[in-house]
Amino acid sequence: MTDVTARGDEGEFRIGHVISSAWKVLTDNFLFSFLVAVLTPGASFLIFLIFLYPMMLAPISDGGYFDVSMRFVMRFASPYMFFKLLTTIPFVGYLALSTIGQAIIVAGAFQYLRGQSVRPGEAFRQALTRFLPLLGLAVLYSLGVSLGFLLWIVPGWILLTLWAIAVPACVVERAGPIASMGRSIRLTKGHRWKTLGAMLSVYIVRYIAIRILALMLMSAGIYAVGAGIVLLLGFVDAFLACMIAIIYHDLRIAKEGIASREITAELG
Repeated sequence: MTDVTARGDEGEFRIGHVISSAWKVLTDNFLFSFLVAVLTPGASFLIFLIFLYPMMLAPISDGGYFDVSMRFVMRFASPYMFFKLLTTIPFVGYLALSTIGQAIIVAGAFQYLRGQSVRPGEAFRQALTRFLPLLGLAVLYSLGVSLGFLLWIVPGWILLTLWAIAVPACVVERAGPIASMGRSIRLTKGHRWKTLGAMLSVYIVRYIAIRILALMLMSAGIYAVGAGIVLLLGFVDAFLACMIAIIYHDLRIAKEGIASREITAELG
C-alpha cells in the first residue's frame, strides 16, 4: 500500500507512478477487477456484438458481401448510421454497464488505497448508489467523445482527456454528471498532456491487441472473436479503471495538497 501512495503524497503527478501504481492495484486485486470488467462491459459487449451481427451480414448497396470488419465500417461510416448505432438499446446498455463497471473497480481501488482488503459487496453498493448519475454521465460522455471522433479525431481525444476522471469524481465526491465532468476538467488542467499520454498508451495497446486477437480467431467464427475480445477487454479495461482511479487520486494530492487518507476517506 505504501508504495502506491508514497509518490502521490509528495505532491507530484508523474505518469510513471500512475502506471506502476495502477498495475499494482490491478495485480493485487486481479480476480475482483477482472471479473467486474468481464461481467459488466464485457458481457454487454458480447450482447452488443450479437445484436450487430445480422446488420453486418445484410447486403450492402451493391448487393455484395465483405469481411466482418469491412461490413462494420461500411454500415456505420455515415453520420446517420453512426447516430443510429449510438441510439440502439444494446449500445446504451453497454455504455451504462461499462460506466458502472468502472465505478465498481474505482470504489475497490480506493478501498485498497486506504490500506484495506477489497470488499466486493461494498464496492458494488458504493457504485450502485450512484447509478442514475453514472448513467447520465455515461450518456453525456459517450455522445460528446463519439461525436468528437466523428467530426474530427482531435476533438474526440481532447474531450476524452478533459473528462478522463469524471467517474471517480462522480463516485467519490458524489457529484452529478455535469458537475463530475467539470470537476475532471479542473483537476486535469496543467496535466492534460500527461493524462492524454497515459490514456492514449492504453487505447493503442488495446486497439493493437484486439486486431491481433480478431485475426487469430477469425477462422473460428464471429462468436469466438467476440468471446476472445470480451476476455481481452476485461483485462485491459480493468487496468484502465485502476489507472483512472490513480490519476484522480494523484491529481487531487498534487493540486489540492491534501493527504491520500483524506481522499480515500471521502468514499466512506
